[in-house]
Amino acid sequence: MRLFLLTVSLLPIDATAASLVAALRVEADASTFMVQVTEGLPGGNQIAIDCTENCTRAVHYRETTGDAPLGLFSRDQNGLVFSIWSGGSAYRVIVWSVAGTSVQKVVELSSRGRPNFLSDANGRPAIEIFEGESGFVPLHRVRWTFIKGHFVRSAAKVN
Repeated sequence: MRLFLLTVSLLPIDATAASLVAALRVEADASTFMVQVTEGLPGGNQIAIDCTENCTRAVHYRETTGDAPLGLFSRDQNGLVFSIWSGGSAYRVIVWSVAGTSVQKVVELSSRGRPNFLSDANGRPAIEIFEGESGFVPLHRVRWTFIKGHFVRSAAKVN
């Protein structure tokens, strides 16, 4: 048993080995996109969005961050890709729009509490985040709703 443990401990360890931690296929505007999150790259963690089928032109998007990936999903609506990341004392929510010829970041939000993903009364995607100072001040909810291609902050705070 000791010989086996000694042999394993002498094997080289590649500390920069990258690993795929999330993948998502998204259909939008008759095109297919692959979204992949990879951890452990030299610059941090990366999200890659590529058009893979029925593309009118090549579409390749890359973004690297030091934040840790927590979730990746699509609602099969509006060609939106939602992601959640952990960065220090806050969550980061990033939403991209994928279409036949482009990938665009639609919104990037920070939340002091775990964000909620909802639909408003009209069925539009909405994100509820929590804002406030650290310490003893209670956090308050703020809702962002997807209207006409953009996330719009609610006029009133939602409690």
